[in-house]
Amino acid sequence: MQLRSNRAAGASTLWYLITSMHVSLSTSNHLWASRRLSQLPYGR
Repeated sequence: MQLRSNRAAGASTLWYLITSMHVSLSTSNHLWASRRLSQLPYGR
């Protein structure tokens, strides 16, 4: 029983880490893309 609960806790922790890392990566990518787009001279 103890091993199963430990495995479930580890899986949830790993899922939380992956999700938070993905969210921070996508947020930084979005900020970087918007910054690059604002720097580009749009004459068209």
